[in-house]
Amino acid sequence: MINKVIEVINSCETFLITAHVRLDGDAVGSELALYHVLRNMGKKAVIYNQDRTPDVYTFLPASNVIINDLDSVEIFDAAFVLDCSDIERVGEEAKRIISIKYCNKSLYGYSYRHGRILLFQYGELHVFRGGKTCRSWRRSSMDSGKCI
Repeated sequence: MINKVIEVINSCETFLITAHVRLDGDAVGSELALYHVLRNMGKKAVIYNQDRTPDVYTFLPASNVIINDLDSVEIFDAAFVLDCSDIERVGEEAKRIISIKYCNKSLYGYSYRHGRILLFQYGELHVFRGGKTCRSWRRSSMDSGKCI
């Protein structure tokens, strides 16, 4: 299944990134770190949150790109739902949803627990399988590191 996640990242061009309601630092930081990684890979990424970003997190690089209105998710090839306990909050419109951290259900395809799939470390995105790195992207930036 991890190979499918890698395939989604490599084959898709447009990504929706979102998190749970009542945002906290884990959610906002994770969203922005992933945003920077995807953008540095040449992908289009949009961060949408139902709630406004708390002022305490506006110092994070690119926090101003987060939007609170989204007409449709049909324009995205894939969506990341980060730090979310209930994936149903996002809806079924996205073609693929990869849920990272605390997902109870695997309703939409790929569901993995925190720390087993994606880890941002020192500006790199790592995908893990069985505790070993099976794929790394070094196209991230210092901005992604600042967000985590």
